[in-house]
Amino acid sequence: MTLKVRKPRRLFGLAGGGVFAACLALGLAAPAGADAAEMKVLRGTVQTGSTEAEPLKGYSVALYAAYPHNKTPKWVLLGNGKSRAEGKFRIRYAAPKGDGYDGKPVLFVLASKGKSMLAVVQPAGSPSKRVTVNELTTVAAGTANAQFIIGSPAFGEKYPAVLGNKYGVINAAMMAENLANPKTGLAGDMIARIPNGPKRDTFKTFHSIANAVAACVASQRRCDQLFSATTPPGGTKPASVLEAVANIAKYPSYPGYDGNSPKDPLFRLTKKGSVYADVLKSRPTNWLLYLKITGGEYQVQNADNAMNGPGNFAIGRKGTVWVNNNYVPENRRTPACTGKRLLKFSPAGHLQDIFFGGGLNGSGYGITMDRNGKIWASNFGFESQACSEDPETAANHKSFSVFRKTGKPVSPDRGYRNGFVYWPQGIMSDANGNVWMGNCRNDSATLVPGGDHTAAINTRLKGGVAEFPYPGDTVPPSTDDPARIKPFGLAVDGYNRAWVVGNLGETLSVIDTDGTLIKTIKNPKDGAKILKRPMGNAADSMGNIWVANSDKIDVPCPPPIGNFADGEDPSVTLFDPDTFEGEVYRGGGLTVPWGIIVDGSDTVWVFNFGAEFNPPYSGDEVIPDTPISRFCGASADRCPQSRTDGILSTGDPISPDTGYTSDVFERITAGKIDRSGNIFITTNWKKIVDPAVNPGGNSIIVVVGAATPVKTPLIGTPRPFD
Repeated sequence: MTLKVRKPRRLFGLAGGGVFAACLALGLAAPAGADAAEMKVLRGTVQTGSTEAEPLKGYSVALYAAYPHNKTPKWVLLGNGKSRAEGKFRIRYAAPKGDGYDGKPVLFVLASKGKSMLAVVQPAGSPSKRVTVNELTTVAAGTANAQFIIGSPAFGEKYPAVLGNKYGVINAAMMAENLANPKTGLAGDMIARIPNGPKRDTFKTFHSIANAVAACVASQRRCDQLFSATTPPGGTKPASVLEAVANIAKYPSYPGYDGNSPKDPLFRLTKKGSVYADVLKSRPTNWLLYLKITGGEYQVQNADNAMNGPGNFAIGRKGTVWVNNNYVPENRRTPACTGKRLLKFSPAGHLQDIFFGGGLNGSGYGITMDRNGKIWASNFGFESQACSEDPETAANHKSFSVFRKTGKPVSPDRGYRNGFVYWPQGIMSDANGNVWMGNCRNDSATLVPGGDHTAAINTRLKGGVAEFPYPGDTVPPSTDDPARIKPFGLAVDGYNRAWVVGNLGETLSVIDTDGTLIKTIKNPKDGAKILKRPMGNAADSMGNIWVANSDKIDVPCPPPIGNFADGEDPSVTLFDPDTFEGEVYRGGGLTVPWGIIVDGSDTVWVFNFGAEFNPPYSGDEVIPDTPISRFCGASADRCPQSRTDGILSTGDPISPDTGYTSDVFERITAGKIDRSGNIFITTNWKKIVDPAVNPGGNSIIVVVGAATPVKTPLIGTPRPFD
C-alpha cells in the first residue's frame, strides 16, 4: 500500500497550531485546487462524557480527509483549530472533492492535548456541520477503523493516519455511526436500542472502553497505563489513544495480558474512569463489540420478523451483505416451513430489502457470489417435520437459485435442477466463473461450468450411495439408500479445485476443475483421526484447506436429527493442497465447530454451534456457550505472541480457553469477513431448541473491526489487500 502525499498549499482562515505546523512540515495539506474550492466551516465541541459532559479546553483540533483507494490511499489535513473554555472549536476548510475516488472522502477530527486524544469520524457524502468529540466517538472511530489506523512516524508520534482500501474505509465510517452519533456524541441508535441496548454485554463493553479512554483524558499517567495495557505481547506500544482503541479490537484477549490469565490491566483501567455508567462488572472473555441485527428494533420472534434461521453470507464488492434463510419466520412454538427469502443488508448492517422467487427453498449453509456479482443459493429444503408431512408446504430439495445483484431472480420459480443436485449445502464460486455444490443426500458434487446451469455435471464421491467415476454420466446417483458421506462444506483451493467435506463419511474429496475426482482423504486405519464429523471448510491465501471437526453432528439429509457422536474432541484440521496431509489442532474454546473462515492475515476463525441441544429440556440445564474460536494460521509470522509461551505457531489458539463469548450469541453456523474487517455471523438456531417446532434464530451479528480485511466477493481463496 503506497501513501500519496500532496504538496503543501495555503489553508485559508486557519489558526496556527502544533498539529497544523507538524503536518505542513510533512507535506500534508488541502487537496489540489483548494483555492477555487467551496469554503466550509466545521463547528464542534470537545468534551468528556456525553449526557453529563464536561467541556475540554485547550485541545488542538485537526480535521483530516481520508481518501480511501486500493492502491494509493491518502490522508490529507484540511484544517485545524483549538477548543475554547466551553470546549467549542471552529475550523474553516476547503470542501474536499471526490478526487476521482467515487465521491467525497471520509472526514476525521482528532483532538489532542498532551498524550490525551479524542476522535470522531463522519461518513463520506454529506458530513454534519457540527460534531461532538468525546470518548464514545473515539471508541467508535477506533474500533470501526481498527484495521486501518496506522501510527506511522511519518505523521509524528501523536497523530495516526487512517489508510485503507476503497470501500473498507467508507463502510467503516458508516459502521462507526452504529456505535456513536458523530453529531451528538451519544451512543448510536443500533447499539443503544433493542435488540441491543443497555442490558447487553456489548453496550457495557463499549462504555467500559470509553471509561478507559476517559481515564487518559483525566490523567496523563493513565494514558501511559492505557498504552501499556493495549500493547500486544511482543508488539509495539501504541503512540496514541486511537491506536490503543484499535489494538483492543485487533487483540481482544491480548491487550497486555495473556488470554487465560486472571489479570487484565485494561479492565482495571476502566474502573479509573467513571464518566460512563452501564459498564462491565467483571472482566470479559474478550473486548470485541458485537451488534445484534434482526432487521428492525425488535427481538421477540414471530411471523413479522425479517428472518428465521439465517444460514450464511455472500458479501459484494462494495460491501453489501446477502443472507439466505432456512425457515419462514414464526414464533418459537409454531412449526417453521421452508424459507423462501433472500435478505439484503447495507455494509453497516441495515436491512435494505427482502427478495423472493427464483425457486428459493430452505437455503441453508450454501450461498455465494460469482465474479459477475450474481448471488447463488443452494436449496437444502430446511423445514420442521410438520411442514414436510403436508404436501402444500413440503420443501423441494432438488434445486439451486440464482439472482442478479439487483435482487431480481434469474432462475425460474422452481429453481435450476441441473447437475442432479439433491439436498445441496456448501456452494462456492471459483476464479474461472465455475460454481460448485456439495449434495448431502446423494453423496455427490455438482459443477456448473462458467455459471451455465445447462452444462452442469455431477461427480459421485467415493464410498457414497453411488460410486465414482461419474462426469458426463446421464444417470442420476441413487437416492433410495441412506446417504453414507453426506457432503456439507465446500471450499476452492488455489488450483480452482473443489474440496468437499463428507460429514458422516468423515472424508474430504478433492475434485479437479473438469469434475474428475482426484483424491479422497480418509481417516487412517491405524492412528488418530484427522476428520471427526467435519462440517465447514475454508481455504487460506496459500490454498491450504482448513476443516472444522464437530465430532458430533450428523447432517439431517433427510431427518430425523439425532445420530450424534460424543462431541468430546472438537478440533480443526489443516490440509496441505499438494501432499493432502492433515494436521489437527484443538483448544481456543471449541465446542461444536461448524463454520470456518480465514482472514487477510491467514488467521482462522471458527464458529461454534454449541454442545448440548437434545430436547426435551427440563428448564434446569446450563447450556454451554457458543463462542467464536480463533487460531494462528499458516502465515505464522503474522500471528500475535503470548506473554507466557512466546511466539504462536500455526494452529495455536489465539482465543482463550473460553473462546470469545457474548450474550448475543446463539447457535452459530457461519460467518464472512468484509473489506472493513467486520465479521458477519449467523444465529442460525436458538440455544434451547425443539426441532419439531421452530428452532431458528432470528438475527445476524456483526463483530466490529475484528479481522484483517479481505477482498469481496470471496471467490476461491481469500485475497488480502496489499
